Amino acid sequence: MLQTLKDDRGEISLEHMHGLGDEEVKAALGKFKGVGPKTIACVLMFTLARAEFPVDAHVWKIALALGWVPSGTDREDTYSHLNKVIPDELKFDLHVLLVEHGKDYKNEIKVLREIMKKLSNDKCISGDDKDTKKMKKKYVQSFPELH
Repeated sequence: MLQTLKDDRGEISLEHMHGLGDEEVKAALGKFKGVGPKTIACVLMFTLARAEFPVDAHVWKIALALGWVPSGTDREDTYSHLNKVIPDELKFDLHVLLVEHGKDYKNEIKVLREIMKKLSNDKCISGDDKDTKKMKKKYVQSFPELH
């Protein structure tokens, strides 16, 4: 990858990608061995500040468990679907929140499902148990417009 960048651009840098469209970035990065949709989506979201929703193992397992995609959907199809249905303004915060939840709770979605239900019913989070308080703090930080 580094040699290709040096040969093609005269420097080892991806700064030129700031001026490319999303599909151009996907095509340019996708030609490198080992650079798949998740890595490309992370570059788009974290480096280029684009409205993109990477799907890692945590996001994928949680999306399946919550029924956001049909059972048996693979990661790439989950990525395609979620990028279409998640509003752009929520993609960054929701991605970070789901990854943190996956790490903290080992992808256990019982607590997340309960909180999602509260959110959809009340547009706010209530509850005094430790897990709800922990998730409430994360949700309030990520989605202040709901409170």
